[in-house]
Amino acid sequence: MVKVKRSSTFVIAALLTLTLILGIPAKAGATQEPMEQQTEAGEAVQPQAPVGEAAPDAVTQEESSQPEGLPGTTVYYATADAELRTMPTQDGEAVGTLKTGDIINVYMMHVNGEWCAVITDDGALYYVHQSVIAAEAPPYAYSYMSDLTRTTGYNGVQLEKALTGTGLVGLGWKYAEVESTYGVSALFLIAIAKLESASGSSPLATGRNNLGGLKTDSGYLSFGSREECVEYMAQLLSADYLTPGGRFYNGPTSKDVARIYCVPPDTWYPQVENLMKSSYEQIVA
Repeated sequence: MVKVKRSSTFVIAALLTLTLILGIPAKAGATQEPMEQQTEAGEAVQPQAPVGEAAPDAVTQEESSQPEGLPGTTVYYATADAELRTMPTQDGEAVGTLKTGDIINVYMMHVNGEWCAVITDDGALYYVHQSVIAAEAPPYAYSYMSDLTRTTGYNGVQLEKALTGTGLVGLGWKYAEVESTYGVSALFLIAIAKLESASGSSPLATGRNNLGGLKTDSGYLSFGSREECVEYMAQLLSADYLTPGGRFYNGPTSKDVARIYCVPPDTWYPQVENLMKSSYEQIVA
């Protein structure tokens, strides 16, 4: 998830910088349309990078299994945490954060030598150093207090390794499915289930298929199957806890979720993180 704080001044400055570096005529007042120029005949063309500095080719969805980027851009991935800046230099103000694994829409490479111009989802243009991007997504690696909307990409067989010896065996495929559908880390969902259901052996888990300690003012919830509970948990966490504007959104980490999900939160999220880490180690062992 790319976090950006910005103002129109930052966007205008970034566009003016790219205009000066590349020699692209700037349209008055244009802050979100850096994608194309026009020939004398009025035909839209991609802007040309300086001599010796090639812009990335756009990749269509039919040509690649990679996610489809914004128009006029190519999808890359962040290989490390990095700052988005208003200028293609370390002196540019940091206005956003890229996390390892984030998708980046790259508009132009080799800006000012070793920077790339990127377009955010809301159309703003910023810069990130080329040393922290790659054309292929980096393999998932657990890190403490990471963004829980960064998915693992693990399949059901891999996730099943994290369920060995528990009462959750057989749910690997379901965790893989809901991770893909709702964009919530499967390791986070598994960690909650391990903690809240005593790894699937608690009375709530065996009697009500409730793997997450889920309850309302009327009492603990019951589910028709364990799979139904996993689906409910993923949907709940995605919509209410991990989406900005959600009812209980406080941020994208386990500590943020814990503020509302569980009392006391200060003992809950460290246990969840430890279980995420141990599940990850089971998978990669």
